[in-house]
Amino acid sequence: MSNSGMPGLRRGFQLMEWLADSPDGLSFMEIAKKFDNLAPATLSRLLKALLEEELISQNGTQKYVCGTRFVTLARRALGVESRAEIVKPVLRELAEDTGESA
Repeated sequence: MSNSGMPGLRRGFQLMEWLADSPDGLSFMEIAKKFDNLAPATLSRLLKALLEEELISQNGTQKYVCGTRFVTLARRALGVESRAEIVKPVLRELAEDTGESA
């Protein structure tokens, strides 16, 4: 990732990548460690902005995870309307393999 221009936007994208790779979520401290030398206040502002836009959310353990708006944007970008469309091919193959109906 380039180090020029718009550091907040770059940090936001980096955080979204980390969260996408961490299905159980990341705590504030885990994120802070990944952002080497980022002031806690700066990280708090970044998290607050992403929470307000529903790009991230906090799960039951207060860890940060990808939010509903992020998932919606990803689906739209992939041309997928629902989760059902994602799993249909897998269910169809499973039904064929087991002789059961999907």
